[in-house]
Amino acid sequence: LHGWIDATALKVHIASGGGRFIEPTRGAPRIVAGHVMSIDADQGTAMIRSVLPVHIRLEQVDRADQISVGDLVNFYVRSGASWVNSP
Repeated sequence: LHGWIDATALKVHIASGGGRFIEPTRGAPRIVAGHVMSIDADQGTAMIRSVLPVHIRLEQVDRADQISVGDLVNFYVRSGASWVNSP
């Protein structure tokens, strides 16, 4: 498989430790942790390197300027996440 998870992130928290994970391991993701790979603050989106790549839309767009590339973050996922195949 080649692609990423497309999701809306509820409040994003910067973590001081931990690793990359997606919970639960089966079914729709509810909690994601990983490192910020890129941010588009104008669009309120970011790409997170977790167990799988996760493209997120921040529910609180004004929070995009509070995270930086390389930060370890975790967040809850709003229902409706989907898989996107890469071209």
